[in-house]
Amino acid sequence: KKYGYIQTGAGASNLVDCCLTLGNTKCNKIIFIGAVGALKEDIKLGDIITPSKSIAGDGASLYLHENISADKFQASVYPKVDLKENLMSLAKKTGIELKEKVVYCTDSIFCEYFHLNEILQFGSEAIEMETAAFYRCMEVINKEGIAILCVSDNSATQNALIGRSEEDTEKFHKSREQLIPKLILNL
Repeated sequence: KKYGYIQTGAGASNLVDCCLTLGNTKCNKIIFIGAVGALKEDIKLGDIITPSKSIAGDGASLYLHENISADKFQASVYPKVDLKENLMSLAKKTGIELKEKVVYCTDSIFCEYFHLNEILQFGSEAIEMETAAFYRCMEVINKEGIAILCVSDNSATQNALIGRSEEDTEKFHKSREQLIPKLILNL
């Protein structure tokens, strides 16, 4: 197998430019790896999730449609079912706990806090910046892609990025450095 690795800047606009460029390559599968903030108490730091759907609360996703239209804002974008089921099956076979969650995508880490109540009304369980644009890009370039996210913080439990316990930090690093690479190698 041949693997390529590209590190983009944070945010949907950076991801979109990278993904659209991959549309002209021979790669068969694209895996997005990122961090995600939890919005529910039952999600722990270091948990690994994949979106059951991503809600496009970002601006870059709007440009991935034929016409830029406000009715596409906060639209749901879904991963391909067979890819998601394959990932879930592989995780189970390798003993890695993988959870499916509804993910809300935002343009701003800071501004999201002013709108958390509205974001939660969409059934959002986690929040990050890229997966809605990622899944929409996969549709546009007609490539297979799946997102794997590691929980870095939790607004519901007041567990921030800074000041985490040593145990939470260890679980986060184990997930990022050992478990997620194991999943990828099995894909």
